[in-house]
Amino acid sequence: MKRFYIFVVLTLCLFVNAFSQDDFFKKFADREDITSVYISKSMLRLMPNVQADGIDIGSVASKLDNIQILSCEKQEVVPLIRQELKYINPKNGYEELMKVNDEGEHTVIYLKETSGHSKEYILLCDEKKELTVVILKGSLSLSDIQGIIKQ
Repeated sequence: MKRFYIFVVLTLCLFVNAFSQDDFFKKFADREDITSVYISKSMLRLMPNVQADGIDIGSVASKLDNIQILSCEKQEVVPLIRQELKYINPKNGYEELMKVNDEGEHTVIYLKETSGHSKEYILLCDEKKELTVVILKGSLSLSDIQGIIKQ
């Protein structure tokens, strides 16, 4: 009986730690009141010279595994997303890299180092009427990100 309780506790711990940004993205991606974008590694390889607003994504596309973006303007849904984002904390391995508060717009960038050289960067942009989450997965370094921003 003692082994059974230990097994149950370990299983619950694994389940709690298994919740990730993939689960978060899947939970909200198909809702009609949320805009979602998923760009796979294969698609990123097809875009070697992509520039968006003067930012050269093509220079690091080969280092990305995927990009996930969720954006919501529905006031009744934004609090639900905020609640689900509580998994992003130091206890779960996320480090806060940068925080900006500008006229009611709160932007935070988090980093989580995963297996091998892979990393997850999460950008949260929380405004009064809109919440945007951008998740970048891959072997990007901080210098890669700085290089994108400087261009």
